Amino acid sequence: MAPNFEIAVKPTPILASSKQDTVFSIDPNNFKVNDLRTYDVKWSLEPELKDPSKRTILNYGQLMEVRKGAFAENTAYKVTATIEYKSLGALKASSSISFDTKAPPKGGSVSIQPIEGVLGQPFTIQCNGWRSNNAPVVYNVYTTDDVRGTQRADQIN
Repeated sequence: MAPNFEIAVKPTPILASSKQDTVFSIDPNNFKVNDLRTYDVKWSLEPELKDPSKRTILNYGQLMEVRKGAFAENTAYKVTATIEYKSLGALKASSSISFDTKAPPKGGSVSIQPIEGVLGQPFTIQCNGWRSNNAPVVYNVYTTDDVRGTQRADQIN
């Protein structure tokens, strides 16, 4: 029986400006992930990244990791995984996933008043002057646990 599988991706949606790596994984329907050693797994990415070294295949082909910042902005991509049983080449299957990357908004400013406070306290956020080819621009607000604001905690909007 030919392998039957889907491709899963985290995080979603995929952003060209993502601050984390993107991981594509094989989600098997009729075989165990541990059985991948008995299969040849090939991944393709179209168009290819400008720096192909930012794409890594891991765990006997179960995962394809793309480093943060490797995707081009405003680009349509297609990821394909092909699995072929090593001893019976006729048992072969492919699965693909397509997605578009977006460019981050540019040229704006954000102000928050008061700058410090506690959860539940009223505050005002103003976002002015942002431009994007990917309308509408959506804003997310997060709490933070550290003074520098680099540790994202809970989304509050």
